[in-house]
Amino acid sequence: MQPIESSYPTAPHCIVLTPPAMLSTGPMHVTCGNCRRTVLTSVTKENGACAYVATLFVCLICCPFFWLPLCMESCKDVHHSCPSCGARFGTYKKI
Repeated sequence: MQPIESSYPTAPHCIVLTPPAMLSTGPMHVTCGNCRRTVLTSVTKENGACAYVATLFVCLICCPFFWLPLCMESCKDVHHSCPSCGARFGTYKKI
């Protein structure tokens, strides 16, 4: 009997994404769909729409301090990823 060959490409990784409504501003315990481990997510903060809208607003009110929202942690989006394999779970966006 000959082995059956599939004409469909195989996916290298299966990543289960967490719905955005479940993400928060801090690290959280999740089970990674890629490496199947229960981990505490690693978070990185990055300027997003909230920071840029606040920058525009501050520039209109008091121009010399336009840069302040770009430095504030509370205005940044939070990216969640697996510390073991690096799979990305999603982003908690302020806006």
